[in-house]
Amino acid sequence: MALFYVNTSWYLAILSTALIAIIYLFALFFHRPQFPKGAPPRSFEDWPIIGSPQFFTQHGDFNLRGLAMSASNHFSFYLGKHQVVSIGASGRKTYFENHHLNAGEGYAALFTGTPHRQSGAEVAIDNGEYQSKFGKTLILLFKKAYLSRRTPILAADVKGIMESLIRKASNQNATMKPFEDIYRIVWQQTNRLVGADEIAASPEKLDHIMRLFEDISQGASPLRVMFPMLPTFDHIKRTVAGARLYGMLQGLVNDRKRLGRQEDDALQFLMDAGEDIAGITGFLAGGLFAGQLNTGVNAAWLLIYLATNKTWYNKIQKEVDSVLARHGVDQRRETCKIIDILSRFGLEEWISEFPLIDLCLKETIRFQLPGTFCRKNTSDKSITIVGSDEIIPKDAFAVYLTDNCHFNPDIYSEPLKWDPDRYATGRAEDKKGQYAYLGWGVGRHSCLGMTAARMEVTMVVAFFVTLFDFHLLDEKGKRTDTVPMPDRNRFGAGKPKNWNPQLKYTLRS
Repeated sequence: MALFYVNTSWYLAILSTALIAIIYLFALFFHRPQFPKGAPPRSFEDWPIIGSPQFFTQHGDFNLRGLAMSASNHFSFYLGKHQVVSIGASGRKTYFENHHLNAGEGYAALFTGTPHRQSGAEVAIDNGEYQSKFGKTLILLFKKAYLSRRTPILAADVKGIMESLIRKASNQNATMKPFEDIYRIVWQQTNRLVGADEIAASPEKLDHIMRLFEDISQGASPLRVMFPMLPTFDHIKRTVAGARLYGMLQGLVNDRKRLGRQEDDALQFLMDAGEDIAGITGFLAGGLFAGQLNTGVNAAWLLIYLATNKTWYNKIQKEVDSVLARHGVDQRRETCKIIDILSRFGLEEWISEFPLIDLCLKETIRFQLPGTFCRKNTSDKSITIVGSDEIIPKDAFAVYLTDNCHFNPDIYSEPLKWDPDRYATGRAEDKKGQYAYLGWGVGRHSCLGMTAARMEVTMVVAFFVTLFDFHLLDEKGKRTDTVPMPDRNRFGAGKPKNWNPQLKYTLRS
């Protein structure tokens, strides 16, 4: 005799509902549209569901393999559900000129995995629409008058740090780590320009906000990019860091309002414009992300390249000495007098009187700008790639590998050689073709912070070269002129992995 009865119709109904839900969720998360006719050939490295994770792990090599296997020099692949087209050198006119290819939307999805607007610190980095607002705000902020007013403040900060290095230089074994010490100087400068003076003036606050920034900037994992709805640990960590940054800035704003204190910095500019805390947090996070990721790293690399290239080391030393001489500085004067005069230079002096440092920066950027530019087709139809009959599908992403230009031997002779002279009058290799150099942005997406970045790097390099003789040390503390080749598989700029060199320095006699 049965003790209980199972209603099989109810059981089957529940099972069917669960199965339908599973199928629906699978389709929602994993179904991806087919590439339409006319799209470039698919990568043979694509996997079901996940697509091509090699885009993150073997970035340069993956793109070069795909471009080489295609007769048109363009190819297609998936990142999760995202359709992506990698554009070869022949398609750069379309890539950099078509106004339907949106950089904000491209970076939002492929660099952060967040295609929809977030709150707080994620706003400026994650959302294409907000990135447009960020650019407009930066244009309004970075007027010549503002940069000119901030220049002596930045110079005073650099002077203070150089005085600390001078005291250490009395020790014959004085060393510094460019990717820590120089990076930190530029971090302070960047906070002066796009942040708050209360932060820039406090070593503790600078360290705290740097840790938050690193959590935010490192919070986008490949898994999150391929599956944006997936709550990864890195994304949670990033959200927490954004909330802490939000709270920190809320406190600064409240203090200024309570005390009636007015400053002349980016935070005050945003407050006066009526921006809310979410907008302020987003702008500061975006500005720090854009400025420090490139400028701080390039300043460190530039000094490393000078330390290992005697020709350019001597050229830059001669240039800074000549500039000081034009300003009536006797090199026999006391060091403190020399840096006092350097710290009085204005914006015009920093961006116009050091052309050789500018060439070195330009070449350093060429060397240290790996990865791809990212765009999204935001039109309601496919975009034809000029020079071919292939298309970038509607809603698809388009990427362009910087090596198509920067390490192209048809443009740059001996592209693996660090050679600032390649931009000099008479050679001008960066002028060989349209969009041959991408370091400061091109076409519709020029770098809005170029003047500020040039000033920051020139200031740090000029101060350091004026004051010190220096050379590079290897891991064993021995002098070396060997610098590792740039990692072309990096997914964007950043500090080198597993290499943190030192510069040994002494006061110039």
